[in-house]
Amino acid sequence: MRDLREWLERVERLGMLHRVAGEVDRNEEMSAITYLAGQSVDAPALLFERIKGYPRGFRALWNLLGSSVARTAIALGEAPDLGVVDLVQRVRTKLARSIPPVLIDATEAPVNANHMMGAEVDLARFPAPRHWPGDGGRYIGTADAVITRDPDGGWLNVGTYRQMVQGRAQVGLYLSPGKDARLHIERYWARNEPCEVVAVWGVDPAMLMAGSQTFPKNVSEIDFIGGLVGHPVELVKGQVVSLPYPARAEIVMEGVIPPNSQKLEGPFGEFTGYYGRPEDLAFLVEVKAIHYRDDPILTNALMADYPASEQGMFFAVARSARIWTDLDRLGVPGIKGVYAHPAAAGGFGMTVVSLEQRYAGHAPQALALAAQVPGGAYFTKWIIAVDEDVDPANMNQVIWAMATRCNPVEDLDILRQTWSTWLDPTQNPPEERPYGSKALVNACMEHRYLKQFSKRTKVRRSVYDRRRGGPRMIHLLILGVALLARVLVAEAQLPKQVTLATNPPGTTYYAVASGLAKVVSGAAGFQMVVQPYTGTSTMLPLLNSGEVDFGLVNAVDLGLAYRGAGFKIGGRNPYPHAPNLRLAMRGSPLMVGLLVRKDSPIRSVHEIKGKRMTGEYPAHLAVWYNMFGHLSSAGLTWNDVKVVPVPAVNDGVDALVQGRADVSQHAFGSAKVKEADSAVGVRYLSIDCSPQGEKRLRTAVPGYYPRWVKAGAATGVVEDTCFIAYDSYLVVAKSLPDPVVEAGLKALWDNESQLGPIHPMLKEWTRDRAVGTDVTLPYHSAAIRFYKERGAWTPEADQVQQKLL
Repeated sequence: MRDLREWLERVERLGMLHRVAGEVDRNEEMSAITYLAGQSVDAPALLFERIKGYPRGFRALWNLLGSSVARTAIALGEAPDLGVVDLVQRVRTKLARSIPPVLIDATEAPVNANHMMGAEVDLARFPAPRHWPGDGGRYIGTADAVITRDPDGGWLNVGTYRQMVQGRAQVGLYLSPGKDARLHIERYWARNEPCEVVAVWGVDPAMLMAGSQTFPKNVSEIDFIGGLVGHPVELVKGQVVSLPYPARAEIVMEGVIPPNSQKLEGPFGEFTGYYGRPEDLAFLVEVKAIHYRDDPILTNALMADYPASEQGMFFAVARSARIWTDLDRLGVPGIKGVYAHPAAAGGFGMTVVSLEQRYAGHAPQALALAAQVPGGAYFTKWIIAVDEDVDPANMNQVIWAMATRCNPVEDLDILRQTWSTWLDPTQNPPEERPYGSKALVNACMEHRYLKQFSKRTKVRRSVYDRRRGGPRMIHLLILGVALLARVLVAEAQLPKQVTLATNPPGTTYYAVASGLAKVVSGAAGFQMVVQPYTGTSTMLPLLNSGEVDFGLVNAVDLGLAYRGAGFKIGGRNPYPHAPNLRLAMRGSPLMVGLLVRKDSPIRSVHEIKGKRMTGEYPAHLAVWYNMFGHLSSAGLTWNDVKVVPVPAVNDGVDALVQGRADVSQHAFGSAKVKEADSAVGVRYLSIDCSPQGEKRLRTAVPGYYPRWVKAGAATGVVEDTCFIAYDSYLVVAKSLPDPVVEAGLKALWDNESQLGPIHPMLKEWTRDRAVGTDVTLPYHSAAIRFYKERGAWTPEADQVQQKLL
């Protein structure tokens, strides 16, 4: 999802958004409604559509994420039913990668629909609310993102900081000591220079999440937002200051903070459920320009006690991911889960670590380190260790472990004079802040007596399997079968659900993946759920680590990722090394072709020289190779065309439809091509399929080959057209259990006849294509055994397997 509005459409379809149509007051009324509604966990997001004193169309959004795991997952491109500990794991992966932003033309930015410049600026035009009776003023920036630039390295910082209206064109910006933006301002002031600032007051949830976290100071944090969502953030150049701003934001402010410009600000009701520091000086921003969309949405974050606090679930998930990663980097083994509970002051107050005890002192070591790692040192008061059979996100289980496995006289330790916060109400007088203390609670079974420790009552697997679907088990299902699953005694069985990663909706691969998932779900004994990602570059790390189960990916990208940086095509290999990938089944060839508008004068691939052609594709790198192959067939290079940067394949077609590009590309038979043809009319353009052109193509991109398609075979094929073809693979990680691989293959093998009617490309997903001798990836061991049993494995395939390994 590219912006707040796309996210809102998704959550509304799932019943997670409530539109408040009645008139409300910006002063304390919107916040009171949000607080009362937020007393229920998973309360919906609230969109106030009529605000007293403001014209229709000026709206305010509250409780964006709140206590909702599902909305947090959706904001990150994950399935809404993902468990919270699984979501923490996914966020760990996402926080480890970065995707640089792309700069688009100002005319294409939705946020540039309306402007206030210079003397036109009037903050009173926006419904900035007062949250609590004791607040020092009205706050226009709470669920926001503030962008500043490091004066030395040029890195862009993105932070979530509160901003109070101080006048028609002034806001007070509060920054705690040590925050990156504060360090930037102080360094500019030391040079007697103003600090430029951009504030995003209508922000998408992923940017809000990233802004709340701390990243290395020598990187641009907008890159990490791209990593979180799986595609580049679209930026436009600032119109007043030199900083860029998000093109798809709701409301953006450009301003400067002159040297020594400060004004009294606060107090403000904080995430602890108490008012923060008394009124004091804060940085004063002079607002130079405001840009906003039609019918703008001001995003607001209520700081309160859980579950009504905006700093609840999303902060807990992000903080848990940081602590878990820190423990991994320190080499602490056996960590099974980490959870910073949102009820504990927005995820700050308590951290629970679940681990498999492997040696003497393992649990105390994990406790001490979790208390002081960079991701968890600030403020946290209670650090609790539990065994691996306890879900760290389930407080009932955690309390049970504390009651039955913790001996207070032996298992409690205190750390004193630790890093706390100026907002900690327990530290009095306030001058004692920010020093605090931490309690380490070992709620694990005593390691030295593990063998003698009282045995836990468990359900026998055979009884569970026999009765889990019957009426006697219904009440247990309601209470949570997930708990039973953690403590059952038996061998592993097939999972209830597996994921199939692929490209986004509108692409051919998404349609093909949906067909594969339908057949597998009907025959394998588990449900296969399609999980779309922006492109191969996003999903490959998750496949390699086993965080997603299956993937539908093309042979060329997989070969690059599997072989690593030493192997390049077109002088590049941007994929992270993925040595754990394994082939389950070779499938249909994917065909991709150049696209032009039907009325375009371009009739031949050789005529694209000098034309505007979509390129770069940082979130969908496979398409870069496609375009490189198209050019190579005609003996052309990127230097022969005018590159129009786009993030992913669907965005390239959008650029063609909007008239920003002359040439783009997409897969044969895709829904996106049908959409474009309906909008403006498009047609495919042949590559050079002469013997010389074919040689150039095969040399440029090993794995590509030409294929002719008859006129009328699909939308956009207006004449016999030569496409680029390359094989599609069903892939897994080598760690995926053999029974899961075998069940998926058997479902496809036995039900081959069901595939063709689902999608034209699946007509060639056949048994005789399953094993190939020109593959770019070694097969999974379970796949080899499966094909040998059916006589499909050959000595030649064995030779290729050994060579690839």
